[in-house]
Amino acid sequence: MKKLVILACLIASFGIYSCSKDTDAQTTGQDISFVEQASSGNQTAIALGQLASDSSTDQTIKAFGASMVSDHSTAQTSLAARVTTLPSSPINAAHLALLAQLDTLKGRSFDSVYIINTAADFKAMQTLYLNESTIGSNNGLVNYAIDHLSIVNSHATSSATIAGQYK
Repeated sequence: MKKLVILACLIASFGIYSCSKDTDAQTTGQDISFVEQASSGNQTAIALGQLASDSSTDQTIKAFGASMVSDHSTAQTSLAARVTTLPSSPINAAHLALLAQLDTLKGRSFDSVYIINTAADFKAMQTLYLNESTIGSNNGLVNYAIDHLSIVNSHATSSATIAGQYK
């Protein structure tokens, strides 16, 4: 029975990405990796943004956090519309640890750790979205990356500017 459950899980996890809603496109390892990382990035931005919106003492960071929740909820919905199923555990261990750390901080310490980490995340997201937009194989995912790259770039610029005040 245990082997059957493991086999079913493996088949289900493969099916997540092998069947996209864009039937004209072939999904490759690049596309699979992009979906995993983009979904994780969206879920992380939502969780961190909500925490910043609720806990920051800096009105600029509060507003930035609220926009992360809004923009990345929209982005996650758009991504979900392009794949059969999204990964079930999208926030990685490092970001879960960051959420736990932020939960213990207050004031300027909270704001500094949040925005500096967020700026670093968006720098990585820029590369992720640019790579998918140029070398991805699935047309739906490539179009998603192109459509959302300007938002990621805007968030990267904004977070880097705000982070400059906390270094």
